[in-house]
Amino acid sequence: PGKTTFDSKISPLLKSKCTPCHTNGGQQANFESFSTAKSKITEIIKRVELSPSDPGFMPKNRSKLSTSEIDQLKAWSSELSGS
Repeated sequence: PGKTTFDSKISPLLKSKCTPCHTNGGQQANFESFSTAKSKITEIIKRVELSPSDPGFMPKNRSKLSTSEIDQLKAWSSELSGS
């Protein structure tokens, strides 16, 4: 386990699950940068926790993130906020 860092856990997760749509040439925010991911992490968690049939679910038209992947995002968010 250990600390969930952006470079070791979060960036690879966002690149594999989010950047197919969220890139400079695509839709919305580009989550490849630490600052953008940090500013959007609460919204990211909210949307990946939705059911695939819910409006706003992400990743759109793709499989729901695993519980482990969502837990990594939550752990990173907690570490950012000092919780």
